[in-house]
Amino acid sequence: DLCVWYFIDTPDCVAIVPIKGDVEDIERSDGKTEVIVDEGIHTVAYGLDESLIEFGTAMEDNDFEKACELLEQITITPETEAMWQNLSQLALQDRKLHIAERCFAALGDMSKARALNRIGELAQRAMGEDKVMSAEGYQHYSVRAQLEILNKNFKAAEGIYLERGQTKEAIELWEDLFRFDEAIAVCEAKQSGDAQKMRKKYYEWLMET
Repeated sequence: DLCVWYFIDTPDCVAIVPIKGDVEDIERSDGKTEVIVDEGIHTVAYGLDESLIEFGTAMEDNDFEKACELLEQITITPETEAMWQNLSQLALQDRKLHIAERCFAALGDMSKARALNRIGELAQRAMGEDKVMSAEGYQHYSVRAQLEILNKNFKAAEGIYLERGQTKEAIELWEDLFRFDEAIAVCEAKQSGDAQKMRKKYYEWLMET
């Protein structure tokens, strides 16, 4: 078998092509890349997927926009699914939320795609409120907190809110997750007078459920 890795950062993602001989050479001409295989009586040229080759090059160049456009032209397979996953994580790290949104949509994860769309809109509003804000508003505390929540890093999101004195938002984070112990802990740590009221509300909720 001929094993082809189109993108080195996904070593588990390998395209396997059955062949009947030994690889002699790799040739590239007229925009095509072919693997030359000696099958005994004659040689056979096996063409490689040019879109996937271009994808690998785009990823190495951190050209995530082009990488996304290339993947959108290719049918979803286990191999390309791994590439979508990898691209989504790199796009998130680079704060390219519109690209990450397209990745999750392609993977069928519409809840994450919608969440990223909402966070992108939040970043745009933050940029409008603070003209000095860099990276198109993505450094705004609310955007950073929402990205941590998206990645289920809830404690990190709490820390971001509290650093900016947004105790109410930190409490609401835990309440939305029905993790009232953490919400009460934030109240007590900030010496909020609502701690007792919240504890009563929590016990009432426990009784009802």
